[in-house]
Amino acid sequence: AHMLYLGKPYRPVDLWSMQHRPVPSCPTGQLAIAGCLVFVVATAAAEQPSPLFDTPDAAAYLLQAVASRVEPQPPVGSLELDAKADRMLEAFDHAVKNGLWAHDVPRVLLSGCGRSTFRELGLSIKVWRKQHPGVDPICHFSNFVPWVVKSGDINDFKAYGHMGAASLATVSRLFCGSLGDGVGPERSLLIGQNAMEWGHLDNCIEAVDDPYCYSLGWLKGQRLDGLNFSDADAVRAVGRAECERLQATYHFTDLEVTVGRHVFRTPIYMRRSLDAILGRGPAVDPRLYAEHVYTKCLLGGAPAEMAYCYHRGCVGSDRRLAHGRACDYDG
Repeated sequence: AHMLYLGKPYRPVDLWSMQHRPVPSCPTGQLAIAGCLVFVVATAAAEQPSPLFDTPDAAAYLLQAVASRVEPQPPVGSLELDAKADRMLEAFDHAVKNGLWAHDVPRVLLSGCGRSTFRELGLSIKVWRKQHPGVDPICHFSNFVPWVVKSGDINDFKAYGHMGAASLATVSRLFCGSLGDGVGPERSLLIGQNAMEWGHLDNCIEAVDDPYCYSLGWLKGQRLDGLNFSDADAVRAVGRAECERLQATYHFTDLEVTVGRHVFRTPIYMRRSLDAILGRGPAVDPRLYAEHVYTKCLLGGAPAEMAYCYHRGCVGSDRRLAHGRACDYDG
């Protein structure tokens, strides 16, 4: 993450100026990188005061937030709750607009991966694979797309999905705060001609990842019900079928499926989602979400994405989105 918003008022912390500091290596993958960066910052803050933290208590707050996952008390009254949700989404939109997803990861964090160049970002993934036989693209491009997870390394997608959902919920608290689990306001947005509604919109990651997963049909209560996520071979087979379905639906060209386009359009789909929720933008084109994941399909990350989406939320009997215990993942 480029910016972490800590407490109220929001206090930005620049993680990327730490890239010349000696730090432990982090594994590749969206969750591993996010968790490792939080650990590195918190550890550095505990060792000695740092100019990275612009108030004396910011480092202590970060440590407390990571260690205890303390959540703010929900405000009283629906108007105040709506206002707080708007501020949360505006803060996240501001961070995305100002480069939250626009930095490469220092190679020192990537355990030998992350050797891709700017030129390679413009190559279609099919062309790149022909030019680099036997090279793992997720490892190679991880300096630009650390959020893509190599599905071949996962043996139990159920365990991965639960871990992914929990980790991103914690990361959301650090990016933009949280209104508290299950206490956020009702919100909605249009995806194409279809309305998607939350019973409670609690944090900023829900605002961008829920519509994305919903549009793909990968939340619990949609296309993936009945899939045994502990059967890795079955998950990979369904992942291949889902990727074929998306290509048959949207007919992506090779020029649309490059790592560079994926990097630069990630903040676009996020901001389109936020604008639609805040009522200042049109319906989100579902093709935008599908393009994002289809790049992951060609890189080999679709099964992990399915597991993350399925375990991050559900569509209830009232057709509203819910999370956590309301989804009865153990039932």
